[in-house]
Amino acid sequence: MLRAKVGSRLYNINEAIKLGEIAIASLNEVQSYLGTASGWGIFDIFKGKTITTMIKRSNLKKAKNQAKKADLAIRKFNNIMIDLDKKPSVGFRYKKPFFLADYFDNKVFDSVVQMQILSNKKNCENAIKQLKKEVYNLQKEKMNLMND
Repeated sequence: MLRAKVGSRLYNINEAIKLGEIAIASLNEVQSYLGTASGWGIFDIFKGKTITTMIKRSNLKKAKNQAKKADLAIRKFNNIMIDLDKKPSVGFRYKKPFFLADYFDNKVFDSVVQMQILSNKKNCENAIKQLKKEVYNLQKEKMNLMND
């Protein structure tokens, strides 16, 4: 009976580790798209025209789509953490930038969108840190269970 419990726990730990790694990979992609959008955003503030805005928006759309994948993996990860009797501690929120405001092509609106991009980037960084910490702890627990 005890062996079956350990086997079940190991299975859940492996699933959580896998989902954590998927979420980290997705969040890294989100950060990459946000980094590119941020670069275009800075250019947009000072010299941008409609084409600059369109390139920035394209990267923001890709970031949003990848953020949905990351969010799904994080929710599944947190559910498995509950199954493991652990408090889910990973949160991630991608705030959709003001698309309409971005097309007014003035420094104020461009700056507001840029701040939203940077805020999403920071949220991403925090979620990656949390996930890496949790995955590391799960890997330690897995090693302890396997050595017992």
